[in-house]
Parts: sequence; structure tokens; C-alpha cells
Amino acid sequence: MFSLIFLVLLGALAFCAWLYIYGNDDYWPKRNIPLVKGSDIGSFWNRLLIRIPFNEMTHTIYKTLKAKGKDAKFGGFMEFRRPVAVIMDLDLLKNITVKDFDHFINRRPFARREDPTLMGRILFSMEGQEWKDTRSAMSPTFTTGKIRRMFAIFTESSNRMAEFLKKEIGSSKELDLRDTCSRFTMDVVASTAFGVDSQVFVDRDSIFSVMGKRIQKQFSGLRVFKLFISFLLPGLMKLLRLKVKIGRAHV
Repeated sequence: MFSLIFLVLLGALAFCAWLYIYGNDDYWPKRNIPLVKGSDIGSFWNRLLIRIPFNEMTHTIYKTLKAKGKDAKFGGFMEFRRPVAVIMDLDLLKNITVKDFDHFINRRPFARREDPTLMGRILFSMEGQEWKDTRSAMSPTFTTGKIRRMFAIFTESSNRMAEFLKKEIGSSKELDLRDTCSRFTMDVVASTAFGVDSQVFVDRDSIFSVMGKRIQKQFSGLRVFKLFISFLLPGLMKLLRLKVKIGRAHV
């Protein structure tokens, strides 16, 4: 008897999960908008476990929508129950990002706004007037003129990386490109944001190199899974009161 009740409850739970995930799949078809089904992108588990790179997933969505409606200006797909619009027309995209930008200020939830941790305070998690105020304060830092003046710094970092590659290739048959690109990123950030020489291409144990690797380790394992859930299922994060905590880094 107990086994029967358990199987019934398990079946009901599975049905509710299926209904939650796929119960809103008619959102775009009801509005006569081309829809990319999850099966067009890949299997459910491959998408859930992030086995498909985001760039490949985005490219597949775009190609599928183009094949279904060549003249369509936009299409859609579903992130579980959440409908997502994919803009394919350049003029429409320009209107959204420039002309009518004040109507599209909020992004998809990245973390719960009421989350007191760092992830709840970053720009991606802000909405409404708070987002506008923060963006207005940050925008002057990234004007065209200031970014153009940074090119000289980028070039210096590139030259340092080139010299590093020459030495590494001459002394070894194997080269860790991930480590090299990570060092280049840290060198650019250290030079442009802090105005200091990171020494990452000279000293493998430089302070920037050590701290950078510790920061990278913060985004692994359970934290990556929590980030993924907060991105796709913010309601579940709120229900379970989950938080994406970034630990302190000590030298």
C-alpha cells in the first residue's frame, strides 16, 4: 500500500514538473510568432546541465527562427515557463537599444534583488530607477573617447603577452592557452582599472595572478549551479531562499 501511494505521489510530482516546464509552450504560437522548441536546441538534460555552449545555443536558435520565418523581425523560445524574444531585425534592435531604450531598461533576473550578498548588488540585478541612476553614474567611464585612450594600454598588454608566448613556445612544446588568456585579462584590468603593472607575465606567483585564480575558483561547482538556477528560475531561488555567496579572498 505504501509503495502504491509513493508511486502515485511520484507520478503526480513528475506531472507537475512537466506541466511547469512545458505548460506555457503555446505562448508564442498563440501570438503567431515563430517558436524554437527546446528539442530544436538539444535534449533537456544537455540544456539543463549546460553541456551546450551558450554561443552555440544562441546560433542554433537564430538559424532555426530564420528557417521558420525568413521575413520575421523577431521570434521566440522558452526558458522553462519564461518566454524569451529573439530580435532578428537590425532596425528593430536599434529601436530597442537606442530610440526606445527607456521602455526596455530591465533585464532578465540575474539574482534576487533582495539578496544582501554581492550578487544582489551588481548592475545586472538592479531594476527601475536604481538601475538608471547607477548606469548614469557609470556611463561616463565608458565614453568613446576614454575607451579610445585605453587602446594604448591594451597594446602594451598585448605586447607583454606576445613576449611571454615567445618564451613559453621556445622552452616548451605545450602551452596552456586558458592560463595565458587569463593572465592577459588580469593584466588589462590591472592596467586600465587600477593603473598598476600586474607583473603576471613576469612572475607566475604575482599577487594579481594568485588573487585572480582564487576569484575564478569562486565560480565553480555549486555556485555555478546556483547562478544557473537564479538565471532561469529566479522564483525557485526565492522559494528555496538560496543565495549566491562569493567568499572573501585573502592573500
